[in-house]
Amino acid sequence: MQKERRKKLVIDADRGVTEIDKVYLLAAALLLIDQATKILTRLNLAEGESLPLISGLFHLTHVENSGAAFGILANGRILLISVSILTLFILVFFNQTQDNLGRIDRIALSLLIGGALSNLFDRITIGTVTDFLDFLIWPVFNLADAAITVGMIILVFSQLFLRRSS
Repeated sequence: MQKERRKKLVIDADRGVTEIDKVYLLAAALLLIDQATKILTRLNLAEGESLPLISGLFHLTHVENSGAAFGILANGRILLISVSILTLFILVFFNQTQDNLGRIDRIALSLLIGGALSNLFDRITIGTVTDFLDFLIWPVFNLADAAITVGMIILVFSQLFLRRSS
């Protein structure tokens, strides 16, 4: 059993970094960057404090969101954690089983997985999600939220328009 396991590891090491692996590497990078920005926000801005970077247009504003997008399901921590875990399982399953995904689809999956993981990490460790990007005409959000939104737009666009043309 030990020999078989060692042999499998050697085979896996020889294959190099696959497109599937790149999804997880990009997701991990997004997770680290998002967590770093949230830590910096919590260390440098009191909750509710706002720092104008472009006055009247863009501020850094520290908000702790106990809900989902736009604060819906406030205090629904257990439900949001459960939905996030289920969503991550579906995304990972999709990434692992779909051989015909293109680079665009894999980038979208990276953004979705990384963003979901980072917000899930917040919900589990501190009970809320730290938001800080404030364009004043939209609810305050974070990099993970932006990644999830962009990832969904890319994936939907890819599936609706790029699949038909190929």
